[in-house]
Amino acid sequence: MKAHLTRRYMFSASHRLHNDEMSPQENVATYGKCNNPYGHGHNYALEITVSGPVDETTGMVCNLTDLDGFVEREILERFDQQNLNVLPEFARDVPTTENLCAAVYDI
Repeated sequence: MKAHLTRRYMFSASHRLHNDEMSPQENVATYGKCNNPYGHGHNYALEITVSGPVDETTGMVCNLTDLDGFVEREILERFDQQNLNVLPEFARDVPTTENLCAAVYDI
């Protein structure tokens, strides 16, 4: 039998949406209050779904202790309570929610 298991993790981070290739007016028009020079924060919810056959011995699709440990080490420690603008993942990209999703997906 195949099963799907989704876990939700929460983290907080700050950012400023700003593109140096755009004028100040274009940045404000595009990003609005998210272009505030002092930045602002968000609380994020990350959902991770694992799928696969249920192991006959353990009764699990995935060991949740292993999954939680991976998410803590690789995602939460990297992004929680951070200014996204200064992280290497956003050295060339505006730290939009879409780009944050792409960065997490690449992990």
